[in-house]
Amino acid sequence: MRTTLEDSSTEFFISCALVIAFSYTFESIRHQTQVKEEERIAQLRQEIINRTAVELEKQKVFDELQNTLKDIEDLSRIVPVCAGCKKLRQDGGYWQQVEQFLKEHTDLSLSHGYCPPCADKAREEIDRYFISQEHKDQGQR
Repeated sequence: MRTTLEDSSTEFFISCALVIAFSYTFESIRHQTQVKEEERIAQLRQEIINRTAVELEKQKVFDELQNTLKDIEDLSRIVPVCAGCKKLRQDGGYWQQVEQFLKEHTDLSLSHGYCPPCADKAREEIDRYFISQEHKDQGQR
């Protein structure tokens, strides 16, 4: 009977050793898995940070391009005008009447008239002309 008891004890110790070895191995594997998961989480966090930075940079560049485009559009709307005759300077350096410019660059139709100050000035010039003509006519008689 001793043999059986010794065999049972030996089997028990072997079983205990296997359980301990299995537990140690399992704990080691669990620890390694946890470390790998933490490393992967850290990598993913860093990737999120990097991608966010790239997206912010893209947005910044996009906004700068939008502002530059707006500035270009604003500048393209500036038309140099002669302070004296009111002609407009074109890209080729030649000067063009306002009416012609508007006809070529818009679908506007223009009609001409006089504003009150210009109408008064035109009447004065016409009156002066006729008065001078009357004086010439009287002097020739």
